[in-house]
Amino acid sequence: MTISQTFESPLEDSFQIGQQAANLAAEAMEALGKQLIRQKASDIAKQIEIYLSCHTYSSLEALSADSTLAAIAVQRVGQTGYSAVHDTQGINRFHTNPELIGADLRQLAGQFQNFWEIIENSLSGESEGYYEFKDREGKVRKKFMACYPVWPPSLHPHGLVVAVTTFMDEFLQPSREIHRSILTLLNHLEERTRAEKRRADQLRAINEVGQKISAVVDVEQVLPTIVEFLQKTFAFSSIRVYLKQPQTRFLVLVAQAGHVKDKPVGTLISMEEGVEGHVARSGQPHLENETLSALKTVGPKAEALSRIVVPIKIGCDTLGILDIQSPRYSSLDAHDLFTVQTLADQIAIALENSRMYQELREMAVVEERNRIAREIHDTLAQGFAGILMQVEALRQALVQGNADLTNDHLFRIQSIARENLNEARRSVLSLRPPTVSSQSLEDLIRNEVEKLTRDLAIEVRFQVFGSQPLFTTDVKQALYRIAQEALSNVRKHSQATEVQITLNYSERSVSLCVQDNGIGFDSQAQFEQSFGITCMRERARMFGGVVNVHSERGKGTTIEAVLPV
Repeated sequence: MTISQTFESPLEDSFQIGQQAANLAAEAMEALGKQLIRQKASDIAKQIEIYLSCHTYSSLEALSADSTLAAIAVQRVGQTGYSAVHDTQGINRFHTNPELIGADLRQLAGQFQNFWEIIENSLSGESEGYYEFKDREGKVRKKFMACYPVWPPSLHPHGLVVAVTTFMDEFLQPSREIHRSILTLLNHLEERTRAEKRRADQLRAINEVGQKISAVVDVEQVLPTIVEFLQKTFAFSSIRVYLKQPQTRFLVLVAQAGHVKDKPVGTLISMEEGVEGHVARSGQPHLENETLSALKTVGPKAEALSRIVVPIKIGCDTLGILDIQSPRYSSLDAHDLFTVQTLADQIAIALENSRMYQELREMAVVEERNRIAREIHDTLAQGFAGILMQVEALRQALVQGNADLTNDHLFRIQSIARENLNEARRSVLSLRPPTVSSQSLEDLIRNEVEKLTRDLAIEVRFQVFGSQPLFTTDVKQALYRIAQEALSNVRKHSQATEVQITLNYSERSVSLCVQDNGIGFDSQAQFEQSFGITCMRERARMFGGVVNVHSERGKGTTIEAVLPV
């Protein structure tokens, strides 16, 4: 039966049309609800991925103890829903119930089969589905869960899975209200139809706001555009966004639209006063409606007012508040509260992503400075050190009156200076020597060996095991710089007569070992404070590798670097 068919009476006609309208609305609301849950899981997964790119952990247990990460991982979804995180072994890492943290979800396979099937599929990729669950009153209701995996390099080979779940009938309440209204009050059909249109407008607005704020980095710049769009879409009397002032107990008005002449943007309000302060302090939403009888007591010219104030939160951290007012009495309800809270959640996620992006940019600047410092140390600083050694040798040759040796040292000084002048020019262009791209790693190390043996009476053995795998130019440069720094330490400090260099290729890694029989050292702090060793370790760490240094007084020094490929 279709909507276009003719029925026996206007009552039946209205009933059947209402039935079908309710069914269609239910399907649409359910589809939109599922999409919101998927989007929430995806957004939280992106936040976790950004956070983990800035942090490392010794184990998954240490990760589970990070309270900041827990606030990102566990968030409120809708009215009763929430997000949780388990790892790819099926172990709960973050959950709203502390007693379930560390629990093995595989133990639920027999008791909750549908639930476990969703979890099991999530261990290898995205998954979603329905399952039945008892609510707080013991009633069995249908829940929908979406799982979104995160595979950060810092957790390899493990990963994390964000699971977002809520009762689906929360999204179906508007359509059920329409159905009951059609059965009991047909004369309210038009009013209910308008209400449903408003719900659809709200959901469309949520999607549009999500698109607007997901496409920008500096969210605070687009907030005025967002609030103006919301005010016009829903005909609110006014809409305001306040954000917390860092290290203070004040909120600052950052964006507003509508009838807002009483407070200019930039106004500060105390968190200790008013509805705004209460919501900011408690993190709980506020809904108020002036009743018609209350309005009559103050006269017909009084303006009807309904108001919703909700927190803008990430986990347990309140970033600000969203304040919405309507000029009609009792015009805002629980559905509007849900919509406004969802909008606030989207703004919160965008603000947090913006903050993390800013932190990543600052970290990138620091990393670039460190990289330049390493390049200078590995090229120019070593070159100047070589020139100083040759000048000292030249001084001794002049004292001895040895003309041949004097000329040889002058030639070496000239050669080193020319090499480092060329290196400085290359560094200005790209901070990466072109030879690193054109030569093999073995040839680059052999060139350094030849320089060392020309300057010192030292025996160097260089061995290569295995076949060179495919790896990037950056990895090759990192290993070359580590070898260069290790041989520079031999030249300057070791007083060694023999050096053994081993380059070992395997399918998954490449290792470089430089071992000398020099004087060594026994102070841990001595090499921990060495800039050269710090540079070697930083280079290896950039590619997931390590550098180990072993030394004993009178027993030489061994430097070993291992990088994955």
